Amino acid sequence: MEDITESVIKQQEHLQEELTEALKVHAESMEIEIFQRSREFDAANRQLRQANQELETFYSSLSREKAEALQALRESQEQLLQSQKLEAIGHLAGGVAHDFNNLLIVIGGYSSLLLNEAPPDSSQRGKIQEICRASERAAVLTRQLLAFSRKQVLQPRVISLMRSSRNFKKCYDA
Repeated sequence: MEDITESVIKQQEHLQEELTEALKVHAESMEIEIFQRSREFDAANRQLRQANQELETFYSSLSREKAEALQALRESQEQLLQSQKLEAIGHLAGGVAHDFNNLLIVIGGYSSLLLNEAPPDSSQRGKIQEICRASERAAVLTRQLLAFSRKQVLQPRVISLMRSSRNFKKCYDA
Protein backbone atom coordinates (compact mmCIF):
# COMPACT_ATOMS: atom_id res chain seq x y z
CA MET A 1 0.00 0.00 0.00
CA GLU A 2 1.15 3.51 -0.77
CA ASP A 3 0.17 6.60 1.22
CA ILE A 4 -1.15 9.17 -1.26
CA THR A 5 -2.30 11.71 1.33
CA GLU A 6 0.32 14.26 0.37
CA SER A 7 -0.50 13.87 -3.31
CA VAL A 8 -4.22 14.39 -2.67
CA ILE A 9 -3.53 17.42 -0.46
CA LYS A 10 -1.26 18.94 -3.13
CA GLN A 11 -3.90 18.26 -5.76
CA GLN A 12 -6.55 19.96 -3.59
CA GLU A 13 -4.28 22.93 -2.91
CA HIS A 14 -3.55 23.29 -6.63
CA LEU A 15 -7.26 23.17 -7.47
CA GLN A 16 -7.99 25.70 -4.74
CA GLU A 17 -5.29 28.02 -6.11
CA GLU A 18 -6.73 27.77 -9.63
CA LEU A 19 -10.23 28.53 -8.41
CA THR A 20 -8.99 31.45 -6.32
CA GLU A 21 -7.11 32.89 -9.30
CA ALA A 22 -10.18 32.50 -11.54
CA LEU A 23 -12.32 34.30 -8.97
CA LYS A 24 -9.78 37.12 -8.66
CA VAL A 25 -9.67 37.64 -12.43
CA HIS A 26 -13.46 37.61 -12.68
CA ALA A 27 -13.81 39.96 -9.71
CA GLU A 28 -11.44 42.43 -11.35
CA SER A 29 -13.45 42.46 -14.55
CA MET A 30 -16.67 42.97 -12.56
CA GLU A 31 -15.05 45.86 -10.67
CA ILE A 32 -14.06 47.50 -13.95
CA GLU A 33 -17.57 47.14 -15.35
CA ILE A 34 -19.13 48.51 -12.17
CA PHE A 35 -16.69 51.44 -12.23
CA GLN A 36 -17.58 52.19 -15.86
CA ARG A 37 -21.30 52.02 -15.09
CA SER A 38 -20.89 54.37 -12.13
CA ARG A 39 -19.09 56.87 -14.38
CA GLU A 40 -21.99 56.68 -16.83
CA PHE A 41 -24.46 57.28 -13.99
CA ASP A 42 -22.39 60.24 -12.78
CA ALA A 43 -22.43 61.77 -16.27
CA ALA A 44 -26.19 61.27 -16.50
CA ASN A 45 -26.63 62.89 -13.09
CA ARG A 46 -24.54 65.90 -14.14
CA GLN A 47 -26.67 66.30 -17.26
CA LEU A 48 -29.81 66.04 -15.18
CA ARG A 49 -28.58 68.67 -12.73
CA GLN A 50 -27.73 71.02 -15.59
CA ALA A 51 -31.14 70.46 -17.17
CA ASN A 52 -32.78 71.08 -13.81
CA GLN A 53 -30.93 74.38 -13.41
CA GLU A 54 -32.04 75.44 -16.87
CA LEU A 55 -35.59 74.42 -16.02
CA GLU A 56 -35.46 76.39 -12.77
CA THR A 57 -34.47 79.49 -14.72
CA PHE A 58 -37.22 78.93 -17.21
CA TYR A 59 -39.67 77.94 -14.47
CA SER A 60 -39.31 81.25 -12.67
CA SER A 61 -40.53 83.14 -15.74
CA LEU A 62 -43.75 81.13 -16.25
CA SER A 63 -47.22 81.65 -14.89
CA ARG A 64 -48.50 79.56 -12.00
CA GLU A 65 -50.50 77.14 -14.18
CA LYS A 66 -47.64 76.56 -16.52
CA ALA A 67 -45.29 76.14 -13.58
CA GLU A 68 -47.49 73.42 -12.07
CA ALA A 69 -47.63 71.58 -15.40
CA LEU A 70 -43.89 71.91 -15.73
CA GLN A 71 -43.41 70.57 -12.18
CA ALA A 72 -45.51 67.51 -13.03
CA LEU A 73 -43.44 66.98 -16.17
CA ARG A 74 -40.20 67.27 -14.21
CA GLU A 75 -41.40 64.71 -11.67
CA SER A 76 -42.29 62.35 -14.51
CA GLN A 77 -38.84 62.84 -16.01
CA GLU A 78 -37.19 62.11 -12.66
CA GLN A 79 -39.27 58.95 -12.29
CA LEU A 80 -38.29 57.87 -15.78
CA LEU A 81 -34.61 58.50 -15.06
CA GLN A 82 -34.86 56.55 -11.81
CA SER A 83 -36.58 53.71 -13.65
CA GLN A 84 -33.85 53.68 -16.29
CA LYS A 85 -31.18 53.59 -13.60
CA LEU A 86 -32.87 50.67 -11.86
CA GLU A 87 -33.20 48.84 -15.16
CA ALA A 88 -29.51 49.33 -15.89
CA ILE A 89 -28.62 48.09 -12.42
CA GLY A 90 -30.91 45.10 -12.97
CA HIS A 91 -29.17 44.23 -16.24
CA LEU A 92 -25.78 44.55 -14.59
CA ALA A 93 -26.88 42.43 -11.62
CA GLY A 94 -28.23 39.79 -13.99
CA GLY A 95 -25.00 39.61 -15.96
CA VAL A 96 -22.88 39.43 -12.84
CA ALA A 97 -25.19 36.82 -11.30
CA HIS A 98 -25.00 34.59 -14.40
CA ASP A 99 -21.20 34.76 -14.46
CA PHE A 100 -20.98 34.18 -10.73
CA ASN A 101 -23.39 31.25 -10.95
CA ASN A 102 -21.11 29.62 -13.53
CA LEU A 103 -18.20 29.88 -11.09
CA LEU A 104 -20.33 28.51 -8.26
CA ILE A 105 -21.23 25.45 -10.30
CA VAL A 106 -17.53 24.70 -10.74
CA ILE A 107 -16.77 25.29 -7.06
CA GLY A 108 -19.71 23.21 -5.88
CA GLY A 109 -19.00 20.41 -8.34
CA TYR A 110 -15.32 20.12 -7.52
CA SER A 111 -15.92 20.37 -3.79
CA SER A 112 -18.50 17.55 -4.08
CA LEU A 113 -15.95 15.45 -5.98
CA LEU A 114 -13.29 16.17 -3.36
CA LEU A 115 -15.72 15.31 -0.58
CA ASN A 116 -16.56 11.98 -2.22
CA GLU A 117 -12.88 11.16 -2.59
CA ALA A 118 -11.93 12.19 0.95
CA PRO A 119 -11.82 9.39 3.51
CA PRO A 120 -14.40 9.70 6.31
CA ASP A 121 -11.70 10.39 8.91
CA SER A 122 -9.83 12.98 6.81
CA SER A 123 -8.97 16.29 8.47
CA GLN A 124 -9.79 18.02 5.16
CA ARG A 125 -13.38 16.74 5.09
CA GLY A 126 -14.75 19.52 7.32
CA LYS A 127 -13.09 22.18 5.20
CA ILE A 128 -14.50 20.70 2.01
CA GLN A 129 -17.98 20.57 3.57
CA GLU A 130 -17.68 24.27 4.44
CA ILE A 131 -16.82 25.02 0.81
CA CYS A 132 -19.94 23.11 -0.26
CA ARG A 133 -22.12 24.99 2.21
CA ALA A 134 -20.67 28.35 1.22
CA SER A 135 -21.26 27.63 -2.47
CA GLU A 136 -24.90 26.74 -1.71
CA ARG A 137 -25.40 29.98 0.26
CA ALA A 138 -23.81 31.93 -2.59
CA ALA A 139 -26.13 30.16 -5.04
CA VAL A 140 -29.13 31.37 -3.04
CA LEU A 141 -27.83 34.94 -3.22
CA THR A 142 -27.24 34.53 -6.94
CA ARG A 143 -30.84 33.41 -7.44
CA GLN A 144 -31.98 36.53 -5.59
CA LEU A 145 -29.85 38.71 -7.87
CA LEU A 146 -31.30 36.99 -10.91
CA ALA A 147 -34.81 37.51 -9.57
CA PHE A 148 -34.04 41.21 -9.08
CA SER A 149 -32.70 41.50 -12.62
CA ARG A 150 -35.89 39.89 -13.94
CA LYS A 151 -38.02 42.22 -11.81
CA GLN A 152 -39.54 39.27 -9.98
CA VAL A 153 -41.11 39.90 -6.60
CA LEU A 154 -39.10 38.11 -3.95
CA GLN A 155 -41.10 36.25 -1.37
CA PRO A 156 -38.76 35.51 1.51
CA ARG A 157 -39.50 32.29 3.35
CA VAL A 158 -37.75 30.00 5.77
CA ILE A 159 -36.52 26.81 4.14
CA SER A 160 -34.34 23.90 5.08
CA LEU A 161 -31.21 23.90 2.97
CA MET A 162 -30.76 20.25 3.81
CA ARG A 163 -34.00 19.36 2.00
CA SER A 164 -33.92 21.92 -0.78
CA SER A 165 -30.37 21.36 -1.96
CA ARG A 166 -30.32 19.49 -5.26
CA ASN A 167 -27.05 20.45 -6.89
CA PHE A 168 -24.88 19.96 -3.84
CA LYS A 169 -26.78 17.20 -2.06
CA LYS A 170 -23.64 15.13 -1.63
CA CYS A 171 -22.07 17.92 0.40
CA TYR A 172 -24.63 17.39 3.13
CA ASP A 173 -24.91 13.62 2.89
CA ALA A 174 -21.24 13.11 3.58
